[in-house]
Amino acid sequence: MQSPLTSLCEVLKLVKSSAASYREQLQRNEAVTRAVLIDPVLRALGWEVANPAMVEVEKPITANGKSGVLDYHLNAEKPIIIEAKKLGEPLENHFIQLVGYAFTLGVENLYITDGLKWSHYTSISASSQEPAKRIDLGQLEESELSKAAAYFVETLDAALFAPEIQKVEDVFMQKHNDLERKLLEMERVISNLSGGRFTPVAVEPALENIQAPWLLLDGSWDAKRKKPAKLRMPNGHLMDVRSWTQVLTEACKYCLAENQELLLQLPIADRTGRATKLISTTRPPSNLNSDSFVMGENTLYVCTNYSANDCVANAGFIFRKTGETSVKAALLLAE
Repeated sequence: MQSPLTSLCEVLKLVKSSAASYREQLQRNEAVTRAVLIDPVLRALGWEVANPAMVEVEKPITANGKSGVLDYHLNAEKPIIIEAKKLGEPLENHFIQLVGYAFTLGVENLYITDGLKWSHYTSISASSQEPAKRIDLGQLEESELSKAAAYFVETLDAALFAPEIQKVEDVFMQKHNDLERKLLEMERVISNLSGGRFTPVAVEPALENIQAPWLLLDGSWDAKRKKPAKLRMPNGHLMDVRSWTQVLTEACKYCLAENQELLLQLPIADRTGRATKLISTTRPPSNLNSDSFVMGENTLYVCTNYSANDCVANAGFIFRKTGETSVKAALLLAE
């Protein structure tokens, strides 16, 4: 069995390799740096970045009378803050930002990193800018990575700092799944007793063959002359929607936020591979309808010049490209 330390060393090697391969993109974009260089290290240390019970990403705060966000707030017994910068950003330029976090939030354990360089502060003050530890993965030989990995395990391992959070989350998810199955079974029983006239409540289906009243984004049904009312994301979040183009835009926004490695693949062609791109950093031609949203430091454009059915098909396509199964993303239509 491979030890956690050995596994982390392998991740650090991959981070160094990724930094060299994608340096140009990473130096332009903090969001990509986080997805490609920082998130893998945190996951290797046991922090589930997509689990807000463990890690609050972009947590809103007020420090020194100014509003801001914490890039990573690790929910340990004593919280740990990690401030992220794009690759190559001078970390020392942001020291005052860390001082604000330390004094406003009373946090003693802070990291700032560009994905390769990591500075760890344990006793921070305006008069002392020297961190407890500096690690520069880019300057370490492969044989030296084990020392860096050991330090990360000692100061950031989720098993040491947040042992109960994982346990509570597992219990909660089990109870949630059990309750969901019971509700779905009750709906089937009531529907049979009422001759099929019962309309189930809008709960997320646990089984792939349960589609009513939700319709899966798999292109197996006709969206013409119908209007969407609610969109259910793979994480269970519900949102009101009024148009098929909005469904497509929200699907693209969700997928890029959940799997930011897709940012390295931009522009992304639609499911037919046509010349006009589904998602791009450049605005589509003026004769094509499009929506836009801001992610990190970039404005991204979604081509929405599609029919209702093609909007549904492309939404399902981007969910599958992200790794999400279509059963998790579904639509409730307006009556």
